[in-house]
Amino acid sequence: MNGENFMKRLSQQTGRRVLHRLTAGLLLAAAIVAPEGARAGADANTIRDVKAQADGAKTTITLHGTATPSFTAYRLEQPSRLVVDLAGGRLEGESGPLDVDTWAVGQIAFAQYSTQATRTARVMIGLKRPATYDVKARGNDVVITITPEEMPPAGALEAEAKQVEAARQARVVEEQRRVAEERKASEA
Repeated sequence: MNGENFMKRLSQQTGRRVLHRLTAGLLLAAAIVAPEGARAGADANTIRDVKAQADGAKTTITLHGTATPSFTAYRLEQPSRLVVDLAGGRLEGESGPLDVDTWAVGQIAFAQYSTQATRTARVMIGLKRPATYDVKARGNDVVITITPEEMPPAGALEAEAKQVEAARQARVVEEQRRVAEERKASEA
């Protein structure tokens, strides 16, 4: 009888261990095959808008996000550019390059990278001339200030301001045209 009880207890313990291991394995498998959005969604910082503004020779770029940003900024050369990688980031609406054309900055380009475990939104700022930069989190935004080492000649900023305003107005008109076309297509 002692041998029989021993075998029953051993069988019950083995069954529980197998059940625990099976449960742990199923949970691990579910985590691996879960859609990326289900795992990364809670951490995702969606960049909903990008604004660039000239302030004299400086250019301030603001990335408006939906969560407190975690980022890395670094500079690359040939061509000279500042790269800001936002961990857990996703871009909404920004697909092509954004022409800024200030004294310090030419264009801003965007890219997204993701794996099953991570997601990164990349913002690449083309620099027109040697400059220093400062990148700070402010609430859910990332504020990037580009300060050129070389100051513009007298009168250049006024002409540049007019060009920037004309480009901004052209973007507004283009956006209004696109919205009107979408509305017209949805009514048809």
